[in-house]
Amino acid sequence: MGGLARWSGSRWTAFPSLQGQNMTALASDDSDGLFVATRSGVWHLRRDGALTPLEEEMPFLDRETQALCKVSGDLWIGTRTGLFFGTDRPLR
Repeated sequence: MGGLARWSGSRWTAFPSLQGQNMTALASDDSDGLFVATRSGVWHLRRDGALTPLEEEMPFLDRETQALCKVSGDLWIGTRTGLFFGTDRPLR
C-alpha cells in the first residue's frame, strides 16, 4: 500500500510515481499545488497535475523527509539528518 491519490469529485486517481511510498507530510505551495514529503524525497505536485521531485532543484537534501512547514512563501524541510530552507527570494 501507500502512495498519493487525488479525488476528482467522482473517483480517486493515484500518482504512479508515488505508488508504495509512505507520505510523511504535505504543505501547500500557495498556487493550488502541494509539496509532498516521503521517506525517499520531496515532490512538487503542481495544479495541472505535474509531479516533479524537488531534488532536481535541491540536490543536497537528505531524501528521508519527515516534516514540511510553509512560512511566508518559503518552505522549511525537516529530514532525518538536518533542517533545510527553500526560497525563491534573495537572501541577505
